[in-house]
Parts: sequence; C-alpha cells; structure tokens
Amino acid sequence: MRHALIAALFTATALVAPALAADPAKPGTRSVTLRDLGYPDGVTLSGISARQDIFFPLPAWVPTDNLQLDMKLDTALAEGQRASVQLLLDDQPRWAGALKPGTHAQSVAASLKRTDLRQGFTKATIAWGAQWTDNRCVDQRLPGGFVTLSPDSAVTYSIDPAKIDSVRAAWSALGPRVHLLLPAGDLTVTQFQAAVKLAGDLQRQGRIVTFDRLPTPGVISTLSVPPATTGSIVIATKAEVEALGAAIRALPGKDKLWSLRDGGAGADIALLPMAEGMALALLDGIDGEKVRVLTDGWSPLADTSANTINAAKPQPASLIGNDGIPFAVLGLGQGVQELVDRAEWPLRLDYAQVPQGQRPAALEIELAPGSTMGDKPQLLHVFVNNTLLRSVSLPDGGKVQRISVPLPDGLLGRSNAIRIVLQRQASGGDCREAPLASPAQILPGSRVTLTPDSTKPADFYALSPAMAKGATLVVTPDHLKDVAAVNLAARIVADLVPAQAPLSVIVGDGKAKPATPFIQLPGASLPGKPDLPVRLDGGAVSVKDRSGQALLDVTGTHGLMTAQLASLDGTPGLALATSDGRISPLMPRLAFDKGNVAFADDTGLLMAFDTVRDRAVRVVVADDAGWADWLDRFRIVLVLGAWGLLTLVGVGSLRRWYRNRAPKA
Repeated sequence: MRHALIAALFTATALVAPALAADPAKPGTRSVTLRDLGYPDGVTLSGISARQDIFFPLPAWVPTDNLQLDMKLDTALAEGQRASVQLLLDDQPRWAGALKPGTHAQSVAASLKRTDLRQGFTKATIAWGAQWTDNRCVDQRLPGGFVTLSPDSAVTYSIDPAKIDSVRAAWSALGPRVHLLLPAGDLTVTQFQAAVKLAGDLQRQGRIVTFDRLPTPGVISTLSVPPATTGSIVIATKAEVEALGAAIRALPGKDKLWSLRDGGAGADIALLPMAEGMALALLDGIDGEKVRVLTDGWSPLADTSANTINAAKPQPASLIGNDGIPFAVLGLGQGVQELVDRAEWPLRLDYAQVPQGQRPAALEIELAPGSTMGDKPQLLHVFVNNTLLRSVSLPDGGKVQRISVPLPDGLLGRSNAIRIVLQRQASGGDCREAPLASPAQILPGSRVTLTPDSTKPADFYALSPAMAKGATLVVTPDHLKDVAAVNLAARIVADLVPAQAPLSVIVGDGKAKPATPFIQLPGASLPGKPDLPVRLDGGAVSVKDRSGQALLDVTGTHGLMTAQLASLDGTPGLALATSDGRISPLMPRLAFDKGNVAFADDTGLLMAFDTVRDRAVRVVVADDAGWADWLDRFRIVLVLGAWGLLTLVGVGSLRRWYRNRAPKA
C-alpha cells in the first residue's frame, strides 16, 4: 500500500548506470549532538523517577561504521541521597551506574549496532531514580539531586562515500550542513524556484544551508566547499556540469570526479562524485514541484543513481483538515509515558500548519491517566507559550478524560510551545515499598480544533494559512543572478510558506500580477500600489517613541531592510524593501512573528510592531507625525484642557441662571 501511494505521487524512471569506481577516500566522521537536536541546555532529570527518550538521526540506506554514543553526565546529589542512572539504546539496557554524593562529571561511551539500514534514527533513553533513605522519598516537598545530559553528548559515526550508490542514499547522507552550488550565470525562473524551494525545505528541517556559484571551466581553482559542509547539491544544466567536469578531470588525480552517474536524457536528478564526497546534481528538468521527491519524504523511491520525476496531481491528502490538527502532527509520537509523580508531553504548533481560512480555537485533549495506588486525585496542567490555561483535578482513577482548553486571542504566534503536565501525589515518608510507575497516554483523538476565519492577516505569522494553497515570489531580473536573493527568499519561505504549498516565481516588471499570496523581494514591482501600513516613499523615515525620541533612522541606516504586510486587490502578501533595492548576502534567517511592520539587517530582526495596536512606537515620515500622532502625544493635556473648559462653561451657565432667576414674591 505504501509503495502504491508513492507510485501515485511520483513516477520515477530509473536510468541505470554501470558502477563507477570512486576515488579512495577516508570515511567521513559525522557527529550529531543534543545541541544540534534543539537541546541547547541539554536534558535534566530529577524527582523520584524520570525518563527521557532522544532520537538521534542516522543516514538511512547508507552503511555506517564506528557508530557510538558518547554521553556526558553532570550530576549533583545532596548528602545522604541515593540515585542511579540507566542508559538504554533502542530499548535495550546498555549501562547503569550509581551516582556519588556531591557534584560530579562523568562520561559514558557505548557502541551501537544497526540491524536495519532503512531506519533513519537510533533511540537513546536515559532513566533516573532517587531516594533519600529507605523510608524517605524524594518528592516535591523534599527536593533532591539531578542529572543533566550535556548538550555536547553526541552520536558519532563514519560513512564511506564510495558506498553511496543511489539518490536516496545521497539525500539521507547530506547531514546538518548543506552547501548549494548554483549556476555560474543567470538562473532561470525554474532554477530559482527549485533552489528556493529546496533550501527552504532544508532549513525547515533544521539544516544549515550555504550558497555559492559554480566557477566557469576556465577558473576552476575558485571552486571550493566550506570545510564544515556535510553534503553538497549542484543546481545547473547538464551541459554546464559536464563542461565543468571535463575541466576538473583534466587535472592530475581528478579523473574520477565530476562525472554524472548516468545523467542521461531526461534525468532530473543524478549522482555527482566530488572531492568532498558524493553530491546530488539537479539538472535541466528540475523545478520546485519536482524537488518534493526529495523533501517530502518520498526519497526512498529514488533508489538508483539517476531519476526522471513526473509529479502527479492533485496533491496528496494531508493529515490536517478543517476539523482540526492532530497532536500526532505536533510531535506527540505514541503519547505513552511511565510516571511515578510527574509526566510532561511537550508539543509544538507552527502556525504554518493551520489550513487556509481557519484559526486555532481550542485544545481538545483525550487523556488516559492510568490508575494510581491510592485515592488521591491526579492533577492536569495545560500550558501554551508558558501561560497556564487550565489546571484540573482528575478524580476518576484510570477513566479516559476529555478536556477542552480554549485558546485566547493574542496568545498564539508563529511557533507555539504546548506543554501538558500530569502530576501524581506519590507516597511520602515511608518508602520501604517503592512507589510503582504506571503508564499514562494522550490518545490519538487529541487535536487542536479550528474555527473559520475570514479576516485578513493582521500579523506576519497569519500569512502562513493564507499561503497554504500556494505562494508567489515576485523577483527582478537582477535577482536571477544574485545568490543573496536566493538566500533571502529561501529564509522567508522556510518561515512563512507551508511545506506542502506550491511555490511559483514571477518577474515583477509592474505588469505581472500574482495569483496567490505573494512575497515581494526588494526592488520588484507590482501592478498598482499595494496597500501598506506605512508609505516609505514620502521622505525621510524614522521610528520614534511616544516622547519623540528617535529609536531607528530608517533612511540613514545602511543595509536596513523593511518588511510590511501588504495587500494588492485583496490578495495578502509580504513586501520587502531596501533603500537601494539591493540585498545583503549575509542576511540571516528572519523569524517574522507578530506585527505588521518590521526592520532587519545583517544581525537579524531589529524590531517588529503593529501600527494599529502598539502605541509605544510610531513610524514618522518626513518629520510629520500627522494630527493623529500629535493628538496622541498631547492627549492628556488636551483631555485636562477640555475638562477645564467644560467646567468653566458649566460654572458660567449656573451663574447666569442664578442671576436671572425670578425674584421671590
């Protein structure tokens, strides 16, 4: 069934090539740390009992050697406390040790074995248990020690580039730092589209992407790949790759490099041996839609050295519908945890997952809390973006509980952290009979419910649902020859455009009109003038606070980029502008979140605010804040003056009435 679904999405014609003997190369050593996986502070366990599963990615379809987990532990135990730690690899116990009182650091190394090359990860589990004495438990009333798994803990392995013999293996072996090599000349519109789509999807997966141009055959000495690169992808025509390859193979000792592995007629993707290892070459027929054969998880289909891709339509159905977003999409996994006193389920809701015309309304949680040994109720706490939204008592033992948690307006943003915490009151005092851990599970029916939303996007993050069915990049002819434009567009796409949304590219010459919500790169023109929160073409522009002090000189700051929510004939979009229309090659990833106006430079996002809701700052054009800003600045004085004037008028009216009243008879 799975292969039938894949075949329905993409039909690949394998262009089988004879084996090409690669240059002898030393197997490249790779490492994946906890920091790479998004744990900048490591993992800390404490309490009576705790457990954490960590999934380290491995290259699927690629043989690995010297596979090992190096774990660095920082422990702290109070005097008289006892604790132990256990390490499991793929659910098999591999190490256990009792911890010493005081503060210590120790390292643990364990070798790993892969039984299935198709599995793209290895699972490491660290378990912790502690007590004070035989009859005194460690619980919330008596804090004890802890163990921290250092963020430098890593899985290391080595791969032999000569064993990468298929497109799917090369894609899986790319690693966390990918280098994209673009054509030496101008990119075509489809090449620009493919490069932006590919780089955006790679960044969305957490990889670091760098860009460079291919050299011409006459100056091949300028061809270089950053030393930290773990994988390379070339986007160019077959003719350009072959011409460059012929020049490289003419060099001494390079006769096996830069020769496409059967990149025959019609091949869209092929293998390309480079000095740094096996690379992928995206050739003449590649575009943003065909890139999905790699980025959407269908790369197991590409099991030969070259492939022709035919994208099927309509697009495959998504797990996300108008009835809600399942917790499984938010990273729930199986949702089962063994707990004694506390369990926590961390989830992540990206607003790009919200369907078009919808907005999140509530969390619908189905929880099987499991039975406890005593009669004390269990407690459930629900946090969203570190805000406690619901805390309830669950008195009915192990019965399935259904809890609805409404999401208040203004709480959500671009990326939202959801934490569901279940607590049990473990026995304190007499612990000669240790408290038993029992499972609890968040059931698959749990979801984020949605409600219709027909309003226009009021914040940057709200553009993502509007782009769910497609987005358009508006570029200039100069952008097609500018690597910095590809870099900027890819970073914007990674943050705002949903992964499944089709991406189109048009050259903004003032005549072409985008058919879908758009991203307008600096210097590109649209037919007519889009509606913008602030018009920046009326003179000198600055950002000032309520007292009139300048916070940012927009016009006089070199390299500054302005981003605004825009609307063109009812079509929403993002308008980017710089003072000279140029794009900095060092522009980092910009996480546009709340607000409708933002400013950024090479260091990242400087400030973002809403011109309607926020009153602490305002954009001033040509030193003219306008009557509205003048009234806002002096509103207290004006209100007091109005009250004083009304008081004087009232007192004067009473005096005239008193003087003119009729005398008594």
